[in-house]
Amino acid sequence: MINISDQWKHIMLTLPDNYFFELMKNYLGKIETPFNKHKLVDKLASFLVKNSADEVVLGDLDEKEILILTSIEFIEKPTAKSIYEFFLGDIAFIELCDILKTLEEKLIIYSDLSIIYISPLFFDDVKTSIINPGLLYKSEPITPSSGSILWLSDSLLLSFLSFLFHQKDLLKSSGAFKKRAYNQIEELYPNLFSGDLGSRKLELVRRIIHNLKLFRIDGSSLIPREEIWQELLSLSRAELWLYLVSAGTTESSHQLGDRITTVKRVIETIPKSRSFYPENIKKLIKAISTDSHLSNHAAVSEFIDDLIVLNVLEAREDGTITQNPILDLNNLNPDFGDTKTIILQPNFDITYKPWITLKDGYLIALFSNLKKMDIYTELAITKESVIRGLTISNLDEFQKLIERITGVDIPDNIQLTLKEWEKESTKARHYEASVLILDDDKEFILKETGVIDDLILLNPAKGVYLIKQEDYKHAKTLLESVDIIPVDKNHLAPLEYSKLPTFSNSQPLHIDWEEKKIDSKGTIKDELLKTLRNIPASKDELEDLRKRITRGIIFTKEQVQPGISKTDFSEAKGINYQAKLRLIEVSLKSTNDRLEINYVEDFNIKKELILPEKVEKNGDVKILHGLQLPQEMPFSIDISKISLVKRIQTTLF
Repeated sequence: MINISDQWKHIMLTLPDNYFFELMKNYLGKIETPFNKHKLVDKLASFLVKNSADEVVLGDLDEKEILILTSIEFIEKPTAKSIYEFFLGDIAFIELCDILKTLEEKLIIYSDLSIIYISPLFFDDVKTSIINPGLLYKSEPITPSSGSILWLSDSLLLSFLSFLFHQKDLLKSSGAFKKRAYNQIEELYPNLFSGDLGSRKLELVRRIIHNLKLFRIDGSSLIPREEIWQELLSLSRAELWLYLVSAGTTESSHQLGDRITTVKRVIETIPKSRSFYPENIKKLIKAISTDSHLSNHAAVSEFIDDLIVLNVLEAREDGTITQNPILDLNNLNPDFGDTKTIILQPNFDITYKPWITLKDGYLIALFSNLKKMDIYTELAITKESVIRGLTISNLDEFQKLIERITGVDIPDNIQLTLKEWEKESTKARHYEASVLILDDDKEFILKETGVIDDLILLNPAKGVYLIKQEDYKHAKTLLESVDIIPVDKNHLAPLEYSKLPTFSNSQPLHIDWEEKKIDSKGTIKDELLKTLRNIPASKDELEDLRKRITRGIIFTKEQVQPGISKTDFSEAKGINYQAKLRLIEVSLKSTNDRLEINYVEDFNIKKELILPEKVEKNGDVKILHGLQLPQEMPFSIDISKISLVKRIQTTLF
């Protein structure tokens, strides 16, 4: 039903005068003077209702017009450029601009500050009858396969924590693995990282380590960034996995929060019961994405490939893509009721079961050295690994964790040995900490109040206290509350701390995946074209009327009349240099004019759409300067080199 609203009338009245009267002439015929714009809009409204424009105009839309209208629904801020990028170049920009202008002339869309909107005139009918996501994101119903096991897991992350923490000289300053690291990984992971697919998996793991800033380099060693790992430990299993997947699918940690939001929306939007051809799933991901890095064809393709390697998506034998049927964010890596996720052997070996969580395995990875990872992960508690682990945590927590998970006491021989190794570690100690030195009166206050008891790392001598650097700011606030105001004597640069990026819980797209069939309601175009034979008009006028009928902006016999056609100068070609120059100069005076330029380069005809900016005289040569669309790249050409120039009106608004 046509909605003749005040909003629509306002949109019509804000059109520039030349475009306003051009539209009125198209639908109402010659405009008699004197005229009133408000009355003309009312007259247009009556014309549209009388001739059932909603049925005729919307029923005449072709598939490309429907696809573009549907894309407007799914693009956050649709512009001609963003729609072009959404279709990944499937529709030429010149053609897209022509279709958009036709939709404006059909009164279906309008634009405001370059943002394109569905007109309130046909809004309800377009939303219910025309918007066709099943056509835009074509898919087929399928019977899901058995799926693929998720190899990116808590246990894999824990294995790399152990491996990188307990070995040395593994990473280059760029974050890439050194040759010796690859050799060790080949031995420690005999199946996961073998072959070409294995190499791609390992590259994704490298990205995760780099993008989440899991370690800092200290000489030839890698030290876990405790602040990052503590944040990871606080996450749910699903949240942790989303961080890992997202960090693995990008080369940069910049906008990682947006990438996490996008990955989550992909999983929640794409149904497991349907499969998509690559070009359609690319469009869907562009509609889902909140990540500006996924704005071009190559980036989206690489993102999809990474999701396939990570077993988030599944490539089917027929070339289509679907979601991994066994992926369930609410039940990742189920434990089947087995909560005893580790096995402690009498020979100091520890085994992770595949469903171990980061919370259960974190301390164990710090105190144990990786031996091998396959389905189960094998580690060894050694003197060196324990001493290394004590630089991060303490032995009591490690032992309590093992006893909690296994449900039994640690064997006496292991306990005694661990205590001996702990004593060995205290013979030479190094702390990275803030040093607080207090006089007797201030120390008395400190002991009486106990305000920072929980933050003191060590009290090696009277009046001397060590506090972790990351805790010092909080400790200073507490000290000042009891009138202990430390004077900063530190001249070193503060230690850099990192935090995980946050992400938003944007809702998934809720889409009717069944394609709406485009009804062929018949057309009166052939009948209208026949009436041109009896119209007393010039050849140019008749050609303009024919184009209007073909485009669907003339759909009644009353509209087919001479005097409404716009037959102004719009094209120049060949050797007529002055005509081309004059056409360019006319276009420079119109804000909505673009120029289609044809020229020969390397024996091929090149075609560009240009936003003209100026004509510059250089000796006897005149140069056209402008921006190449849609990329908006600078473009200059000698006007004499142009074989054809055509004025293109890209929008009415």
